[in-house]
Amino acid sequence: MSRKRLVNERVATPRQTTECESSEKKAQLGEEKLGKGVEDYFDLLENASDIIQSVSPDGRFLYVNRTWRETFGYTDEELTRLSLFDIIHPDSRAHCMAVFERVISGECIRGIEATLVTKDGKKISVEANVNCRFEDGKPTATRGVFRNVTERKQAEIALRKKEDRYRNLVENLGDIVYSVDTNGIATYLSPIVESVLGYSPSEIIGRSFADFIHQDDILRSLEHFQKSLSGQATIGEYRLLNKAGEIRWVRSSNRPIFEGNRVIGATGVLSDITERRQTEERLKKSEEALRLREQFFHSLMENASDGFIVLNADGIISYASTSYLSVLGYSSAERIGTNMFEKVHPDDTPLISRIFTDVLSEAGRSARVEVRARHKDGSWRFIEATGRNLLRDPAVKGITVALRDITARRQADEALRNSEEKYRTLVENSHDSIVILNTEGEVQFANKTSEELTGYTLNEGIGMNITEFIPPEYLEEVLMKLAEAKSGKPIPYFETAIRRKDGTVVPIETGGQAIIEDGEAVGIQIITRDITERKQAQEKHQAIIKTALDGFWLSNLKGELLEVNDSYCAMIGYTREELLKMSVSDIEAIENPEMIAHRIKKITEQGSDRFETQHRRKDGEIINVEVSVNHHVVGEGQQFVFIRNITERKWAEEELRQSFYKLLRTSEGTIQAMAATIESRDPYTAGHQRRVAELADAIARDIGLQEDQVEGIRMAAIVHDIGKIYIPAEILSKPIQLTDVEFNLIKMHPQAGHDILKNIDFPWSVADMVLGHHERLDGSGYPFGIHDDDISVEARILGVADVVEAISSYRPYRPAKGIDNALGEISKQSGILYDPAVVDACLRLFTKKEFRFSDETTSRTSLGTRNQHIITPAAS
Repeated sequence: MSRKRLVNERVATPRQTTECESSEKKAQLGEEKLGKGVEDYFDLLENASDIIQSVSPDGRFLYVNRTWRETFGYTDEELTRLSLFDIIHPDSRAHCMAVFERVISGECIRGIEATLVTKDGKKISVEANVNCRFEDGKPTATRGVFRNVTERKQAEIALRKKEDRYRNLVENLGDIVYSVDTNGIATYLSPIVESVLGYSPSEIIGRSFADFIHQDDILRSLEHFQKSLSGQATIGEYRLLNKAGEIRWVRSSNRPIFEGNRVIGATGVLSDITERRQTEERLKKSEEALRLREQFFHSLMENASDGFIVLNADGIISYASTSYLSVLGYSSAERIGTNMFEKVHPDDTPLISRIFTDVLSEAGRSARVEVRARHKDGSWRFIEATGRNLLRDPAVKGITVALRDITARRQADEALRNSEEKYRTLVENSHDSIVILNTEGEVQFANKTSEELTGYTLNEGIGMNITEFIPPEYLEEVLMKLAEAKSGKPIPYFETAIRRKDGTVVPIETGGQAIIEDGEAVGIQIITRDITERKQAQEKHQAIIKTALDGFWLSNLKGELLEVNDSYCAMIGYTREELLKMSVSDIEAIENPEMIAHRIKKITEQGSDRFETQHRRKDGEIINVEVSVNHHVVGEGQQFVFIRNITERKWAEEELRQSFYKLLRTSEGTIQAMAATIESRDPYTAGHQRRVAELADAIARDIGLQEDQVEGIRMAAIVHDIGKIYIPAEILSKPIQLTDVEFNLIKMHPQAGHDILKNIDFPWSVADMVLGHHERLDGSGYPFGIHDDDISVEARILGVADVVEAISSYRPYRPAKGIDNALGEISKQSGILYDPAVVDACLRLFTKKEFRFSDETTSRTSLGTRNQHIITPAAS
């Protein structure tokens, strides 16, 4: 549609909708007179802050301005498929259709109120002026200007609620609230008037208030009334006559009622002060009564748990109770005669000053405030101060202030706020969806996880009803659970499903409970988690169970079989029906109650276990099985068990073990022959390798190595010095200290030994162990100077055993140093040269386990007396 056509349509503007006849005349102007004005007029429509639209008689949109599009969110393409009644809320549809009929019949209507709906479902309230354009007597287009009054409507609703609260407050106030017109005729009285004067409000409204005032007080009350009509607020006391003719004293606080700048009446509060006036009269008649009242007043303040002070009109303390000491730490004598503002926090002084001035302005006026005050110990305390102007009270003659230390309460409030913030953070970051519904099932709050679960943003989800998320087949159960929750019953976790925004259905586990206030449910808290993976796991488990070649059963903690698969039936020889009548104890072939109890405890505590046992087939045959148990796969108190028949594997392992030991015996003979070769060249260290093997074997077992590792270490120890076969015999048996060149030859023996052994097919890495037995943790060893974790645990064990045997044994160049010196040396170098765990194990063997070498005796040889124990580290 062209801009000229749009202008010719004369879409309703505020001026047009309020001056319908003028609009029609303007519509008849020719395009030649519009000129540049056409463009300006179109720009005005497009950029108007009001919503402007033109609609055909059949409801199609002919034109909408930018504000309309921004408000309702539809694109131009979507507008071509949109009808006027698509944007009208169902609550306003009948009314709007009637108005539409009136408009296309020629009526120009202003001030229409309606509720419309945006593309995303948001409700908006509008006020509209609407008319219709006619051509040849037929309606061609309605023109409407709408003003978005949603916020105003919401404000009006809030105001009505506020008015209701104030009305309830007024009607339940202990004092009489009233209003009169400029003639003194009562226009409103709160219900409490009946308890004070005996008249119902309806008996007084419409009558002059003067009818109820004591004759002697009419002039004085009239004077107050005239001041109110002149715009002043007044306070006065006078007598009223109740329905029984009795006098009731009231205190009247009047204020004018304005309409613009004009006073149209007065409103005020009547406080029944009959008892006070009677008391005052009695006090006037009796000084003794006054003295007693003063005593009572002081006694009350002295014995109160709160601190009390009395101020004069200048704020100077004239009295301080002894309990004031417990509040701020000062004695009465320290504070009397001082200004109350001295101990108030500087930031709170302006507030206290304003409140003090306000209380001082009127006798009997009171106020309560929380401030910070300086304690005698220098700390700031939060104080709740309640003051009352009793300057006119002869028993007080001052402003009383009750002081209560609320520091602990404020700290508790702060802690509560922090706690609330912490829990809010926990809620916002929870992996579960947390939602709060009102009693109608509408979402009031949702955390971030809810977005991920449902696919709706928080803005989209808030306000939606929970039923919109639930697939029809699950809805009945969910509604039943919500109804139970509203009655106060918690919702135990149960499985159901939700439909995400994209239409996919997701399995969930959900539960919750009602939010109770004043004994009634005001909402429901729902916690939901996505159990898609769990469901998939369960389906996977079912598939595994059905197709598994291994046996399977499901049992409870009593050992009763709840389910078995066909593979286990075939394995054990029983039918499924027979097994489901049996328990685990009927199948277990190992009768050891303590072992079974220990196994059950371990499974319960750890959640799973794997072990080997034996089952008895129906024909009596015993089979070896490997059992895998998971305690938490399917549910609390149930065990998910896979059973594999390993009888043939056990037979194969036994055959392999026998073959291994046969090979071991063969290898050991070869190794012993190698060791004998070394000892024949170095008779002074005969037996050294065997003793190192004994000690290395014991250390390896003490630190908990596997039997296979222990055997490998022992074999490597027997030949760990085989590389010395390349070193001249005269160097090996030299009775004096070696030269550097000779020692460098000695340092070649680990590499030489490795080269000899590397091509022999041992079941262990014997060559590597031999290569590393002189390496040290700090890198000072040889042949490569490697350190720390680069040295294998086997080589570390050989190194310690080699040093201990060498130091404690005789050598050609020195006598035996003994085992104590050997143990002292490895203790001193533990963690530096030697592995601490290996050193600790060696020390335990000699000091606590009484380890001894098998030939630990002193013997005579042709070379002299030989005490076993090792050569020094330099020569070994």
